Amino acid sequence: RQGAKAKHIEIGRRGEAIGPLIGENIIIRARARVEDVHGGRVELRERTYARKVYGNEVRINSRSKIKKVVYRDNIRIERNAYLDSNPEKSEKLPDPPF
Repeated sequence: RQGAKAKHIEIGRRGEAIGPLIGENIIIRARARVEDVHGGRVELRERTYARKVYGNEVRINSRSKIKKVVYRDNIRIERNAYLDSNPEKSEKLPDPPF
């Protein structure tokens, strides 16, 4: 099984993660690439790439590219961030895969 599950997950600058990331606090540093993120608080720094992001509180910095975002409480998207679709607000986030 690929991916990671922990209370706090941080992917370093220019890092890459394969598989879902599941945690309470997730930080994806500048220019990192990840697949799916399931978190309480999720922060994607500048120029990150993510396929799907699910979080209670989501922050997306400039020049990041995200295919899909679903959030529950709060979202902050900086100018020049690219989302393939509008972020979706949901009362219940999907269950993580593990």
